[in-house]
Amino acid sequence: MLRLMHPFSAQPNEGVGLYILWTVAVLFVIFKLLAPAKCDLPTVNGRRRFEIGQYQARRRFALDGRGIILNGLRKARAFRVVSQKGPKIILGPEFADEVKSHPACNADVFIAKEFHAHVSGFEVLRPQQVMKDAIRLKLTRSIGVLMKPMSAETALILETQWGNSDCWHELDLKSTIASLVSRVSAVMFVGEELGRDQKWLSIVTNYSSDMFVADLDLCKWPEALRPIATYFLSSCGKLRRHIREAALMLDPILSERYSAPHNKHNFLDWFEEVAGGRKYNPVLAQLSLAAAAIDTTSDLIIQTLTDICRFRDSGKLQQDLREEMVRVLRADGWEKSAMYNLKLLDSVLKETQRVKPVVVFGMGRYVTEQMTLHDGTVIPQGETINVVNTRVWDSAVYPNPLEWDPYRFVRRRDSGDHAAHLVSPTPDHMGFGLGKHSCPGRFFAATKIKILLCHILLKYDVKISDEASSTVVSSGNFLFPDATLSFCVRRRQDNLTIWG
Repeated sequence: MLRLMHPFSAQPNEGVGLYILWTVAVLFVIFKLLAPAKCDLPTVNGRRRFEIGQYQARRRFALDGRGIILNGLRKARAFRVVSQKGPKIILGPEFADEVKSHPACNADVFIAKEFHAHVSGFEVLRPQQVMKDAIRLKLTRSIGVLMKPMSAETALILETQWGNSDCWHELDLKSTIASLVSRVSAVMFVGEELGRDQKWLSIVTNYSSDMFVADLDLCKWPEALRPIATYFLSSCGKLRRHIREAALMLDPILSERYSAPHNKHNFLDWFEEVAGGRKYNPVLAQLSLAAAAIDTTSDLIIQTLTDICRFRDSGKLQQDLREEMVRVLRADGWEKSAMYNLKLLDSVLKETQRVKPVVVFGMGRYVTEQMTLHDGTVIPQGETINVVNTRVWDSAVYPNPLEWDPYRFVRRRDSGDHAAHLVSPTPDHMGFGLGKHSCPGRFFAATKIKILLCHILLKYDVKISDEASSTVVSSGNFLFPDATLSFCVRRRQDNLTIWG
């Protein structure tokens, strides 16, 4: 975590070959500095006087990315920033609808370039249509069938990890939620045998976290040298090792599954069914699923529990949530209708995602040909653009925008606002993206999160120690929950648990 927050700290000596690469890199940087700029938009955090290269500019962005973006928006609606990952064009939220459907804006190419999908160790991040089809055609349509198994798995994990003591005891919230989310997801994705295997869970969890560190390490190198630099960076070597270990565990299961009939169905089968003869790598697909399922889901659960505990009338809010859960689960059980009717819980989650989104800007696109925006701004071919998600803090859209109001979206929903649902992205709230490239797994993620929180709040009292003060941690474009909070739980004794 420290390396992710402070990616420009000194790195250990990683071999003579690294020095050779650095020599080539210096020459490459000099050439880039002398080359003309591709776009005349202003840069809000460029090099200062006497600075050589972009090292200091990148470091400043790593330490205060949100502040730099907000400062840039006060000066212009389209501008450049020098991020940890290099120069980017940032657009104001008014461009969201235009960018989401513009034919010159390519999301897949952006992802491939942004996350080095052509580089060894990062193959997991190559866009795979087979995976998108499996999520859309199989996972989303199977949510109703998966709800009871997810509930049962959650109950098993909480019984083991959180226990039944009616005395307050402290938990490491970050690690326990990550463990809960990764195992529930894994059992749904690969089945109970592998999904409960601690070695498999360690691989998929560590790949996801190690990828962020390796990404920042690789971004210190010129793009043209990254396919070579990856072999000299220990952080990138970890990714390749995770992929090899995942293959060793998954391949025997796949061989057995394909050679004999069975009646169990999960992503291992769904990939084969939707592939229709198209080539895909099931190991990379599973690691990609895990990377998408663990971090952002854990982030939202951790921040939601933090917000609930820090709310000025936390006791009443928790009681309101429990009463809704009992009422809905008694009426509907673990059915899709229950997820729709958990209106307050949905509102709480959407409000948390609004006040503390995962990123300040998103909607990344690669510009395939020169484009002109509605205000006349010209974006050259070959640029990468992002749209800010800052309307979530705009008082013209959300009254008292910096206040966490758990009932905000209940009121909006009751007044007929159909976009007030957690899974409904808009330019005013892009927690799951926007348009056809919105997160395809958001319906599954929302269901999983609600199931987990129902178990947690119905079975446990939760609190944060009185002296603790919650602080959102900013690192570049990312906003992280405070991992230092003292989170305490105790088993409830009022028999509110209704599993239908």
